[in-house]
Amino acid sequence: HALRPLVPTPTRAQSKALRKAHSRRLEVRAMATEIAAARGEVSQGEFTLEDDQRLLKELNSKTYKDQAIWFLNAFWKLGPAFGEDEDKTERVWEVYNMCVQLDSKGQDGNELNEFDAHRLLEKVDRALTVREMREVLREIDIDFNKSMSLTEYLVFKYNVNWRELVHAPQGGVDEAKLNLAQQKVDEAKEDIAASEKRASEAKASEKEAVAAEKEAIDAKAEAKDSEQRAKDAEEQAKSNEADAFREETRAKEAEQKCITLEEEQRAVQVQVNEALETVKREEATFQAKIDELEATGSDDSKGIVTRNKAKAELAQLKSSDPMPLQRAKISQEAVVRRAERAVKSAAA
Repeated sequence: HALRPLVPTPTRAQSKALRKAHSRRLEVRAMATEIAAARGEVSQGEFTLEDDQRLLKELNSKTYKDQAIWFLNAFWKLGPAFGEDEDKTERVWEVYNMCVQLDSKGQDGNELNEFDAHRLLEKVDRALTVREMREVLREIDIDFNKSMSLTEYLVFKYNVNWRELVHAPQGGVDEAKLNLAQQKVDEAKEDIAASEKRASEAKASEKEAVAAEKEAIDAKAEAKDSEQRAKDAEEQAKSNEADAFREETRAKEAEQKCITLEEEQRAVQVQVNEALETVKREEATFQAKIDELEATGSDDSKGIVTRNKAKAELAQLKSSDPMPLQRAKISQEAVVRRAERAVKSAAA
């Protein structure tokens, strides 16, 4: 029978899980609206520009989530009136999520660099040239630190008074309602995560089923060729048996050759070790003489003639390889060549 589509449509269980997650989101939004109704109106009060700039800096240092909550609370009833427009509220959280995704610090971040700010503007508004982007960023960057916080973007986006924003009241909420809202938010996140996990598992199971069915069809086709391959294998086995007999004969000959070569290699290895020991002794003697002359040449307690003589002898010694050491190295090289010939002979 025909294979099912490789990209399966959502199952009834998947659709149910997604509907449940959406219902939980709506429930959390309703609770947030109820809590926001208890909040006071925004009031700037009597503060200097310097005071307000300090408060803005503090607000910009908060995480993206805290900045978003502060902005929504400040203008829940006034200005953009987020409490009356769910789509506007959802848009603020969409921008918050984009900031978290763009910032390498994730949820712990608080402002975007120029490059990531440009990417955010392209996603939420429109594509900008480099010049246009820099002009917009200069307008958005209220505290002139060449970065863009979520607060600065929202002030620019909704054209609100930032000095009014920093003084916006954030208290006045029934603690029990706030705790209940937080509990529902946590529950909704868990439900959403569980729903997404179930949907992912269902998709994975569907793909596995499709793959298993395809494998079964391939196995059936493969079985048709098995009988012929078995016959071919039988003929090959007979041929292999004759080849094995010939290989066995060659192996016996090679074994005898290896025994002879191993004995020769052991003898060569003994000579190599002896040559190496000779070189090491001569090099040690050579180095000891150099160390002695260097010590004499730098010993201020010695006479100038003694020191200069030592330095001259040291220079002469370093410029030429001593005869014993030369002979030792030549002997070592000869033994190494002999060992290489033995290895080549063994390889042949």
